[in-house]
Amino acid sequence: MIYRIKVEGKEYNENYTFETPKEGDILDELKAIVEDMKEGNIDKLEVEREA
Repeated sequence: MIYRIKVEGKEYNENYTFETPKEGDILDELKAIVEDMKEGNIDKLEVEREA
């Protein structure tokens, strides 16, 4: 499964692709992003899934 992730904020402004299972569990990736959001580094998160 492929996920397109877009994050925006004062620390990060990125669009990237995350592929499971090759790159691991998407939930682990999202947990890391949420932690950055709590710290104020990311303001916006968008996730799209592709088959």
